[in-house]
Amino acid sequence: MYCLIVDDEENNLHICGKIISSMGFETKLVNSAEIAMEMCKNDMPSIIILDWKMPYMSGIDFLHELRDMIGGSKPSVLMCTSNHQTEDIKEALDAGANEYIMKPFDKHIMQSKLQRLGLLEY
Repeated sequence: MYCLIVDDEENNLHICGKIISSMGFETKLVNSAEIAMEMCKNDMPSIIILDWKMPYMSGIDFLHELRDMIGGSKPSVLMCTSNHQTEDIKEALDAGANEYIMKPFDKHIMQSKLQRLGLLEY
């Protein structure tokens, strides 16, 4: 299963990539939503772990564009952010995120979210 991790912070990319890889996923790391969108057009991932706040194209904008494209309903999207407000969670879910994870997180929290999405066994 292929997981696309999108975050403009290199450290976050590598930490998340290490966690996801340890669970058996093939991972691709990108530091911009624009590059991620082009990758999705060519090879749609099974799951996208998406940072909310990025320059040029936010995670929310990415979600709207993804869900409107052919095949864009396929990947499970896990919105990853430090926004902890209830209205932020609602906005992400309304935009098409399947689940929401707050930074900082660890392997156990990520594992729980992926299990909830049906991407890992309990």
